[in-house]
Amino acid sequence: MDAWRINPALLVSDPNASTVGSTFIRVVWSGGITDYPTGNEVGVDVTQAYRLTYLYQGKIASLTPLDIGDLNDGDNMHDLSFPEIPADAKLLSIILPNGYVEDPNGDPNPSQSFRLKSSSSEDAPTLKWRWRYETPKNFAGAKIKARGTLITDTDPDADGYFNAMSIKGKRNGGRITGLYPAGTSIPGNTPYAGDNLIDFEKTTTNPRLTKNGLQFLIEDGSYSYVFFADFLESPRHLEYHSLPPYTEGPFAPNSETSVSFQISLIT
Repeated sequence: MDAWRINPALLVSDPNASTVGSTFIRVVWSGGITDYPTGNEVGVDVTQAYRLTYLYQGKIASLTPLDIGDLNDGDNMHDLSFPEIPADAKLLSIILPNGYVEDPNGDPNPSQSFRLKSSSSEDAPTLKWRWRYETPKNFAGAKIKARGTLITDTDPDADGYFNAMSIKGKRNGGRITGLYPAGTSIPGNTPYAGDNLIDFEKTTTNPRLTKNGLQFLIEDGSYSYVFFADFLESPRHLEYHSLPPYTEGPFAPNSETSVSFQISLIT
């Protein structure tokens, strides 16, 4: 599904245009859309359910629309109005959760993410992040220090997750050679499959990993699986590290260790 900025000058003579806001973004559905389950024109609940995500000066921000224009004409477009957004901001996505609008058959929408076009009408590029994690300074066991960069898509899903596409860096001096595929378990960690997602907008103000974690390969033949253990009494990030012969579970030579994980957006 596509979405793009609209020049406000194009809406001056449009009787269906919104009269509030200064930034306007058009979203296009694959078919006609009305309110679910009433079949009427959409109202405040749908307006407040849309969410725009954009990147500006190295920070990601989210907004809900002030209003929706281009209504009462039976087409498949919504013109969303927002407060002023800097012209050089990188628009990333617009999301509408499931169950707010319906198609001409009366079927409710699934969760929908619109890929926004930049002002040059090209898709926004990937995002680059800087990450690091290490054992606490007072940790009595074997020290861990890992750091590097991560490339993700620019299109967060309905839960605010960015999908990791590639990774570079080192763990205790060993070169990281790549991500281990999402949806599978690294050797010695069955049945815990990683998802390689960055959780940007949840209960903390800082980005973090999910409980399913980020997983990667290291040049020495070992694997690391770093995840946010939200099920613990004191939630924290852990690293599970497996080495040959890849025995299942955190038994030597494998290890599971508390780490301090940080990730920040570069560009």
